[in-house]
Amino acid sequence: MERDNFTEKVKAWAQGVASAVRSANPALKQFRATVKYKYGIPERIRLSFPRHYVFVEKGVGKGRKINSGKETPKPAINPAIEANIEQLADIAADNLADVAINRFFIK
Repeated sequence: MERDNFTEKVKAWAQGVASAVRSANPALKQFRATVKYKYGIPERIRLSFPRHYVFVEKGVGKGRKINSGKETPKPAINPAIEANIEQLADIAADNLADVAINRFFIK
């Protein structure tokens, strides 16, 4: 596994998702994706956004309930993640398979 290549691919994936969310709904300009590391290897991708983005996503707020018909849902976060999650799985599978195999052998 090439650590730098894997790290760059994960960072690019996270930034691509953040960019897709912001382009799908320009009101979500504070949406951020950051990568957290453990021992220099990406361990977690954190998606952060203000709490009110959930209400925009679901189309609720000011006493309105989900599917009330008064506010139109503007989904941007879930569709962007769903469209790109397979790509992240492929990146992880390609780069972490060596790590999994090497754990079986005592050196």
